[in-house]
Amino acid sequence: MTADVKLLGTIHTQLANTYLRMVSPREEPVFTKDGEPVLIEGVPMMRTIYPSAAEVAAANAFLKQNNITAAADDGGDLAELQDQLRQRRKRAKPVLDFGEDFPGIQ
Repeated sequence: MTADVKLLGTIHTQLANTYLRMVSPREEPVFTKDGEPVLIEGVPMMRTIYPSAAEVAAANAFLKQNNITAAADDGGDLAELQDQLRQRRKRAKPVLDFGEDFPGIQ
């Protein structure tokens, strides 16, 4: 039995949307231990919920399985981050120094 390509595409899209919601920070109300909402001047107090490491790892695995990567475009934020990391690596001191014991290793 073969799967319908359109059905598989729909499932893939729903899964991608689920991962997007899962890794997006969200706001939720704060409750007391009795289950009552915490109010500040009559307005419910809210807190930001961030994704767990497991959720981020699952979304990352989904992206990797689908060969999704980030490319540093010229002038974009990712290119700027890449340049900053390159500069840090240039300034960083070597972690291991083999000295004269192993002259071929740098």
